[in-house]
Amino acid sequence: MAPQNSETPLTRAQRQDELLNMFPGTAKVILRPRTNPDGSEIVTVTDYEFPDLRCKLWLKNLYQAMRLCGRDHGNFVADFQGGLKTFCGIEVDLDEMEKPIENGFATSPSSVHQ
Repeated sequence: MAPQNSETPLTRAQRQDELLNMFPGTAKVILRPRTNPDGSEIVTVTDYEFPDLRCKLWLKNLYQAMRLCGRDHGNFVADFQGGLKTFCGIEVDLDEMEKPIENGFATSPSSVHQ
């Protein structure tokens, strides 16, 4: 008999909250997933998942682009920020994200619990 997974999967809203915890104070939710009137998850009938399952990767990539290239280098930062807004419902305050990076205090996303 296969072992049972004792962890309850996160709801879509909880996944968004976990993303915000990667960089406290730098991001906020601008769009929450829709729920049923009782607060339960709405079962999706398409392959489209909101927030997108790649949001964590995009947030890490935004951090890396800010750290390595700066906010004004090419379209990297704007592309990641736009994707986070559209597909994750999260807006990142680049000014707030830039402060810890400039001061050398930013937590690397790779050190955040997976």
